[in-house]
Amino acid sequence: MTIIDAHYHLVPNEGEINLHLGYDYTGDDIRAISSDADATIKSMDKNGIDLTVLCGSAQPTNAHEEYVRMNNNFVAKAVHKYPKRFVGFCVTSPFLKDRGAKEITRSVNELGFKGIKLHGDYCGWASLDEMRVIFETASDLELPIVLHSADPPFFPDRIGVYARHFPKVKFIALHFGGGTGWKWRTCMENAADFKNYFIELSQMYPHYDAIRKTIKEAGASQLIYGSDGPYFDFNIPFYRNLLERADATESEIEAVLGGNIAKILELDI
Repeated sequence: MTIIDAHYHLVPNEGEINLHLGYDYTGDDIRAISSDADATIKSMDKNGIDLTVLCGSAQPTNAHEEYVRMNNNFVAKAVHKYPKRFVGFCVTSPFLKDRGAKEITRSVNELGFKGIKLHGDYCGWASLDEMRVIFETASDLELPIVLHSADPPFFPDRIGVYARHFPKVKFIALHFGGGTGWKWRTCMENAADFKNYFIELSQMYPHYDAIRKTIKEAGASQLIYGSDGPYFDFNIPFYRNLLERADATESEIEAVLGGNIAKILELDI
């Protein structure tokens, strides 16, 4: 079985950790790994992770283009050093407008990235029209987008609107509707309605009943493992246990832990 973490951050410096979290996090392990690709690889090896999707820090709404490029270039260095272990997703901002779209195109054509990462905390209350330039670019380039599903404007129901308007884009709702799954039903209903709506499992403590119902209503093909590392552990035993308690079959567990995101990224595993 190939295990792929679909949600991991690699950031240029320690300060970016606190920008992402919104407070001063002092965990020594996180500070050691967050900006170190070599340390991340060692942690992956220790935890049985074959491949990890990397993205940079979320960016504030007033981000300059240079800040976004810095994040993407930093991730690209790690991807180019370990091309068989890392896949890059670019960060951008709707408030960069056409410049943000150009950065997505640059990240794909020059850096070899395979997707887009958006964080609601740093996209503000962007409207669908403001987000359109990003979604249209993703549609043209056939890129998946991962979005935090508990932060404005990316609530689970809004992601469903995006999925309906942009059927060629695969949207991955992070955290199953919130850090404790408080909007998991909306995620489940959207995943059942739209085959381009996927759900990532990080911080789902321990909502195995939600997972069981989602597998029944939408199918295990719509669920994706991600850790939100290095802020949280890879913790494969926890997620395997969560899926087992949700009565997932072994083939469904393999799909959630790696097979589904591999299909989205068209990886040969």
